[in-house]
Amino acid sequence: QLIYLFSPVRIIEFENYLVDEKILLEMNCTNDHIENETFQLELFDPNKHDFNALRNLATSSGEYSRFKIDSNFKNNEFVELYSRWITQSVEGKSAFEVVVATNQDDEILGFITLVKKEKLLEIGLIAVAEKARGKGIAKLLLKYTNEKAMSLNISKIQVTTQGKNIPAMHLYQSFGFKIKNITYIYHYWNI
Repeated sequence: QLIYLFSPVRIIEFENYLVDEKILLEMNCTNDHIENETFQLELFDPNKHDFNALRNLATSSGEYSRFKIDSNFKNNEFVELYSRWITQSVEGKSAFEVVVATNQDDEILGFITLVKKEKLLEIGLIAVAEKARGKGIAKLLLKYTNEKAMSLNISKIQVTTQGKNIPAMHLYQSFGFKIKNITYIYHYWNI
């Protein structure tokens, strides 16, 4: 029923089917160090942290996902996809670390999943709870990622986001990420 078309250039004839501009950003690691006294960063621990809160936050990170934007998806596929993604990340199947930012009550205010590839560290998911936005949590998580990469002798970090996700694009670019490439994604439904 659905055909995905990924293209490095826009295809005018399929413009009505364009659902996403997938932006791959990359940065070189720096020797910056984390300075933080407000929030605690730690690996997600299912015995200590609320997994449902983490799953809800993971789902919110897909606000601009093509699986949410495309109205032809009608059975909550978007929620299922992000729920599975964070579950597999916590289980170590799709990420090697899930780092949470918490307050003094161990409430999860933000998180990031990290994927280790041969010569780079990749950010899988990142999100900050709506009530905690604007407090520097996302930058703290990115600084952690930078330090983790340096500790692993990795010199590059990559992240993918949607072109419509202006807040994420602003965050990454203000942190030093540069656009590496853009992929245009089209959904053609045979319905």
